[in-house]
This record gives sequence, C-alpha cells and structure tokens, in this order.
Amino acid sequence: MGLSAGLVGIALKVGYLGYSLLLGETLFPWRIPAIVGIIGGLAAGGLGIHALRRRASEIGGTGLGILMALLVPGVVASALLTTWVFSSVPFIAFANHVLFALPVTAIILAAGPTGGSYRAWSWAAIGLLLVGRSAALGNYFGGVEFHNPIYAVPMREIVTEVSAHLQPDDVIMADPDTGFAYYCASGRRPAPIFPTTAPEPALIYLETASPARAWLVSFGRDRTRDAVPPDVQRWLDQHYRVGEVRGYVEQDATYSALKERLFDRPNYRYKLLVVRYDRPT
Repeated sequence: MGLSAGLVGIALKVGYLGYSLLLGETLFPWRIPAIVGIIGGLAAGGLGIHALRRRASEIGGTGLGILMALLVPGVVASALLTTWVFSSVPFIAFANHVLFALPVTAIILAAGPTGGSYRAWSWAAIGLLLVGRSAALGNYFGGVEFHNPIYAVPMREIVTEVSAHLQPDDVIMADPDTGFAYYCASGRRPAPIFPTTAPEPALIYLETASPARAWLVSFGRDRTRDAVPPDVQRWLDQHYRVGEVRGYVEQDATYSALKERLFDRPNYRYKLLVVRYDRPT
C-alpha cells in the first residue's frame, strides 16, 4: 500500500519513480554503483534542464515556463496516481504505470550532451549514470536485488523440486497467484491441488481423506497480505505438525529492515514459502 498522503510519503513515491526510471528496479539505492548512478543522473538532469532553458530562451520562449510545462504535469500526475487513484498498489511496483514520464526524462538527459555548452560534463554525467544502470542490468539477469521480488521466484523449478518429493497420498494447497497449479497442470499432476483462497474444499478433503502429508505453498505479501484466508493454516496447525519448511528468494536484510521501518509491520523473510505438514502417527 502507499505510505501516506502526506508530503513525505509523496516525496518518497515521486523520488522512487525517478530512481526507477533512471536505474531500474534491480539495484538497491545504498549500493555504490547506485550512488554513482544517482549522482550521474542528478548531474545529467541538471545540465539537461540548463540546456533546455537556454535553448528555449534563444528561440524567444520563456525557458522556465516551457520547463514547467514539461516537468510539472508528470510529477503531479505521478503523485496523484500513487497517492489517491491507485493507492492500493505499492509505489515500489508502480514505475511501469507512469511511463508517460519516461519521454520527458529522456529529453532532459539528452539535452545536455547535445547542447552547445557543458557537453563534456554532460557526457561524464551520463557515463556515471550508465555505471549504475549497467549494475542494475547485471542484477536483473543474475536474478538479484529485485525491488518487487515476485518476478524473481523461479516457480517452474520450485514445482519440479517439490514434485520430486511428493508421495501418492499427499495433498497440495497453494495460493493461486503463485502459479504452482499452472506449472503442475503443464505436466503430470503429482497430487490433488486446492487453492487457499477457497478453503472449504481443501478442508473437506483434509477431514475426509486424512492425507499423510499436506504441502502449503504461500507468497510473502505486501498489499495482498489479507487476501488469503487463514482457515487452512489454522486447521493444519491444529491437526498436523510441521515436517519441513523451504524458503525461496530470501529478502536482503537491509531491504527487509527498511520495509519494516516504512510500513511499521514485520516483513516476510522469503518471497515464497513451501511448508510440509505431516499427520501425527
């Protein structure tokens, strides 16, 4: 969810949107390449704004007015969308929804190197920006430092791994948005699968079939934290014992602590959790 409708929250949201447009969403801002990229981006943006303003004045326009016409609508629209229109979407996953700000950003960054003055400084700033961007691309292909780690969960491999340990009388309960049932359906379904969002059929099966083992597949969640009813979890805790816990896509410690601080609630350690419950003998 969004932080708040206050000035600090809006500043964080708009600032993060700018960061994600410059460096992407696979590089934490406290990393050295990110700091270098931020410095380069701010310098390139400042030089670009100076070049655009000077150019607007040369052609007889009001440089400040033209710049405001470019910058203000994007910033205001971003603030409005993330705070009031799509307030249920976490702003850290919102950059792809404000791509209308990307053309203006590109124009500003390109204005410095293509302008007449400070061209060398502009290219140097762009070079610093590319240091951060290159590190972010490396993280993307390496599958690390995803700000929105749902995209880093290797579900196909996880399904293969879990399926290899299933027994004939096991049962699986999975959050539908994990995609676990989808990847199972693409091959031989290893065991009955029930969605956790509709707990009644799963509970009936557990009570009547009394399977020896039950597997619970669940996401670590932010805005959808309350989407999955806890009925199945409670029933398993009462009638089964935890046999094994497997966590996938562990969160960075600093990133996790920052989220706890910002949202004032405990953060999940793993993006995906697979828990095997064993029936007591």
